[in-house]
Amino acid sequence: MKKIMLILFLVSIILISGCIRLPQACKLDAKVCPDGTSVGRDPSSKNCEEFYPCPTTNQFNIHYSFGVGEKNVLDTKNNVYVKDMVCDPQKQYNIKLSEYERTIIYDAIFGNDLLNIKDNFTKYDYEATPLSTSTLKIEFDGKTKIIKWRADYYNNNDPDLKKFMSATTMIRKLISQKEMELNIEQPKCGYL
Repeated sequence: MKKIMLILFLVSIILISGCIRLPQACKLDAKVCPDGTSVGRDPSSKNCEEFYPCPTTNQFNIHYSFGVGEKNVLDTKNNVYVKDMVCDPQKQYNIKLSEYERTIIYDAIFGNDLLNIKDNFTKYDYEATPLSTSTLKIEFDGKTKIIKWRADYYNNNDPDLKKFMSATTMIRKLISQKEMELNIEQPKCGYL
């Protein structure tokens, strides 16, 4: 009886092992993507020949409003840029950023880890007018992060503020370059 049980047990293991497919181990090499991130090999591909897909900058959008009254707006989802003309009505431009320009914004946002910083830099001790403010809305992978800032928020020791300012400075530089490239008219007057 023990021999029969042992034979049945061994036959069961052989049958089961033929039906169970263990995941294959892939080489630990990586592919560097255009945005600087790395992806490993996909174990579900035949013989681990393929890498996971690279993230693309098309998977995120920003809506960045800034300046006095936040009248300047860059909206990458709708390919729109609105320029505050101060004394004159705002002007709207259709602007489609290149993949390179989107990569600059992507790197500024994700290089500074903006999805994981606090979202409010608006504590203030006095009221100043006119006052520059900004709101950065980031949409990525089905998630939304909104970060608000006021020009009278001062804290040189705040690492989150340094990250936010680094990213938004890069975005503003890109906006300035686009304004020059497209000969976007500048305001005839300014705020005091």
